[in-house]
Amino acid sequence: MRPAARLKRRQGGGFRLEGFGPSALEGVPSGGGFDVAVGERVLRLIWSVPDAGWLLLEDGPEGARELGRTTTADPGGAIAPSSVLLADGRLFRWSATGPRTPRIEVGLWGLPGAYAVLRPGDDGWTWDWTVAGESLEAGPELGVLIGAETGRLDGWW
Repeated sequence: MRPAARLKRRQGGGFRLEGFGPSALEGVPSGGGFDVAVGERVLRLIWSVPDAGWLLLEDGPEGARELGRTTTADPGGAIAPSSVLLADGRLFRWSATGPRTPRIEVGLWGLPGAYAVLRPGDDGWTWDWTVAGESLEAGPELGVLIGAETGRLDGWW
């Protein structure tokens, strides 16, 4: 069984994502966005006003390469669904449900069910994998983008 992941708000800003690799991923505030160290790589997460979403970039010798992005139907709304598009073409749905028992479900657009369900806790969000999510192959990019969108809509920044 795949262990649950944890998304926490960092003191001083940013976020910490545990469970998406051998060590925690730290989103450290930088230039209006976040720098996220993933092993030897440093990813840049920036908010795009024209796109109303996050862009996840990795700098390289030939310039920045986009690893993924989010978009939302209503940048000011807390329950509007968001999309997460990874560089490999997979399009995920991020949707808030359950006004009495809030949760966020992450699945693929066009397919029923969720791969993961995020639930709020005292110090952040717990990310539980569903049966379908147990076999999902996704790198830290998915976690970083879902974490950033969750933090944004939870009022962390």
